[in-house]
Amino acid sequence: MKNKLTQTNVAKILGVSFQRVHTLRIRNRINFFWDVNQKAWLTSQEHLQKYLNQRGKKVAVSSHK
Repeated sequence: MKNKLTQTNVAKILGVSFQRVHTLRIRNRINFFWDVNQKAWLTSQEHLQKYLNQRGKKVAVSSHK
């Protein structure tokens, strides 16, 4: 999967706390997977955009690096 985002990246993009993103992951609002190599929970820009579309929010996901 390309365009991987960590929970920290997602928190910065959404402007919320890391704990809030953790809660979204636990509740399966945003699909994350465990990457053994990076030892981190990752998601894709597509999954994040799907969440944003469901919430009716406008955030430029692709502009974040």
